[in-house]
Amino acid sequence: MSSLKSLTIAENSLVGRLPFDIGYTLPNVQDLILSYNSFDGPIPASLLKAYHLQRLDLNTNRFTGFIPFFGSLPNLVLLDLAINKLEADDWGFVSSLSNCSRLS
Repeated sequence: MSSLKSLTIAENSLVGRLPFDIGYTLPNVQDLILSYNSFDGPIPASLLKAYHLQRLDLNTNRFTGFIPFFGSLPNLVLLDLAINKLEADDWGFVSSLSNCSRLS
């Protein structure tokens, strides 16, 4: 799956946690659309290793924990984390999203 560029599995009522190594498994993914499911647990830190990621849509799930520092993803233009149970101690991650034109 290392050559996969786009993965959309939105609106499928999927449950459980994302694999902890998803960012290593999908190193070339550009679009990762996982919205409108029931994924839970923390957002895997390995997503920060998916350097080609441009669109990350995790809205309307049950993710918990702290929002990772997505500033290490220079191509990220869309980040949608709406309707989850996430926390942020430091909102500095927002200013690190230099190319992000859509944030929710």
